[in-house]
Amino acid sequence: SVADVGISFQQGSDLTRETADVLIMRQELAAIPFALHLSRLAQKRIKNNFKMIVGVNSALVVSAMSGKTKPAVSALLHNVTTVAASLQALKPYAK
Repeated sequence: SVADVGISFQQGSDLTRETADVLIMRQELAAIPFALHLSRLAQKRIKNNFKMIVGVNSALVVSAMSGKTKPAVSALLHNVTTVAASLQALKPYAK
């Protein structure tokens, strides 16, 4: 059998800490479900940001190609969506 994710505790050996995908700082098994929950929240945020960026940028491309907006405005709005997605990614997760 093959593991999908390697998990180590902070007190683990150097080798396990280096090779683990997830390092849990507390010596508690109860931290593992929280780490799983946090990873699911992160995946959800990544997918939502991707959908937002693709949707807005697709609309901007269509708008610019049809002549409804100037290319400079589309470029500016593209940069705004990139900054918005970056700020959304920095927002802390609620416990």
